[in-house]
Amino acid sequence: MIGNKYILDGKLIDVNNQSGNIENKDSIVVYEVFTWENDRAIFFDEHYQRFIDSIKVEGLNLSGTPTKKKLFESVLSLAEANNFKKKNIRIDLIFTDEKLDYFLVYFVKSIFPTEEQYSKGVKVGLCFGERHNPKAKIANSEIREKANNKIREENLFEVLLVNHDNIIAEGSRSNVFFVKENVIYTPKSEKVLSGITRHKVLEIAQNLKVDIVETDILVNDLLSFESAFLTSTSMIVLPICSVADVQFSVENELVRKLYSNFK
Repeated sequence: MIGNKYILDGKLIDVNNQSGNIENKDSIVVYEVFTWENDRAIFFDEHYQRFIDSIKVEGLNLSGTPTKKKLFESVLSLAEANNFKKKNIRIDLIFTDEKLDYFLVYFVKSIFPTEEQYSKGVKVGLCFGERHNPKAKIANSEIREKANNKIREENLFEVLLVNHDNIIAEGSRSNVFFVKENVIYTPKSEKVLSGITRHKVLEIAQNLKVDIVETDILVNDLLSFESAFLTSTSMIVLPICSVADVQFSVENELVRKLYSNFK
């Protein structure tokens, strides 16, 4: 949490006063992160819809969930109180005993790729870990801590989560795509979180008449691909130069075209 103020149940609170919102260890946190840029909440409608989808998938009680209007008003109040030009905003809906307890809206530390990283690509590692329900965006402190430790220790930009069958699912905070012979390969939609940016990139690829293959991608398959890239709210379309010890080309025309069309 960064800035001067945050939102608790629609009310502005000083960031130094967080004693009233300590979540129960048994609470479930449904969350979304999106970019605030040029006085706009990027893809806010899509993120709100994923809130609803996550709540339903997780079997939580929808009653009491803030309306899109109420959450958006909270976002506007937060932005006005903190005056950031470009930062990520996180919204947490905290459920206890399947019912909404309270909600938070706050700015978070934001890592936006540099021009050099878009040009030269980023280093990515592998991390064993599985989300219990990949279709719901639920906070998982164990996976987050494990991923953060790996990123810090090996000086990585991101890690890809690998399950017990050695299948690559997604990044710890991103989705992943691979390219071979002008065909895009990506993990199956039903096995990953449906990223907003991922969906937009798939739409762009379809409009460009690019073949898309959704399939299980094993760690051993990495060597067969020419290029790879990450997608997320902050990354947009970010080339990967390496995953573990496997190198990828960052001069891929298709990846550059996807990025330019997204922008």
